[in-house]
Amino acid sequence: MFAEVGGLESRLFFEFMARCMAEAGFRWDPPPETPVPPGWTETEWVEILRFPARYGLVTDIQAAKVAYRDPEGAFVEESEQGFGEEGLPRDPAERAAFEAVWFGSGGEYGPGDELVEIRDPLTGEPLMAVNSADRAGLYGGGCQGRANEWLTGDLADVGELEGEPSVFAAPGLVSAWIQATIGRVFDEVLSDDRVIVAAAEWRQCMVDRGNDLPEFRLPGGLIAPDASLRQREAVERHLGVSELWTVDVAVADVACQREIDWLERLRRVEAEYQQEVVERAPELFDRARKLLESYAARLADLRLDEAPVETGSG
Repeated sequence: MFAEVGGLESRLFFEFMARCMAEAGFRWDPPPETPVPPGWTETEWVEILRFPARYGLVTDIQAAKVAYRDPEGAFVEESEQGFGEEGLPRDPAERAAFEAVWFGSGGEYGPGDELVEIRDPLTGEPLMAVNSADRAGLYGGGCQGRANEWLTGDLADVGELEGEPSVFAAPGLVSAWIQATIGRVFDEVLSDDRVIVAAAEWRQCMVDRGNDLPEFRLPGGLIAPDASLRQREAVERHLGVSELWTVDVAVADVACQREIDWLERLRRVEAEYQQEVVERAPELFDRARKLLESYAARLADLRLDEAPVETGSG
């Protein structure tokens, strides 16, 4: 659901922003949809993007083409198609006026602003702070704020905006909360005895293929949760250049994953941990699921020519 919502949400957001900025006298062209990278087929690209990044390297295609580099990052390096400052005014005064319309004149927090924390509904820990407890504080100002409010419509629980807002105040917050919750349990998954046994089988397979790797290395280029800071720094320092991170090692890595059925075993354990999280507060996750389903349905029905656009810097 996240991928479907994300792609449609981005397209509608960019279309709205282009129109809103144009009505304020600024030309801004939305970035093109990410094309299939040079030298790749569409099938290859889809194959890579369908796996969560937290699994690391899992396909033969990724192993052969980019090894342990992030596929999307490698694509930007190879194609040199970064968006960055492109299309933005270079004159400082024009740039300031552009940003005032984009973000709104009150977009930055000042010393007198009252920040309100949004907390994790499971743990109570702070997730983020917003500028106020109203819609402007959650969605931002200017064209950006209007785009976000148009996308969301009346899905947010307005009652929650009158006091301390929660993750259910906007679909984007719900998505971020779920992703963070899933991410939090992944270290526990990698520390599970069943995953440790599978990793040991993978490591023996790698040894049999002539690759004697350190204990902190896991399939896909993942690092064991109990790896020391020194080991983690060494990984960051040598990623892509060390003998541990070559294409040959990557190809053997994926072959050994397949031989010991690593990905399926990992996913089974991860599903158990995720289900345990959901069972702690099923009503919260049911509410989150319903809100995101409603959001996906709303996005599918939105049309730019029906969107209200009011320009201005506020």
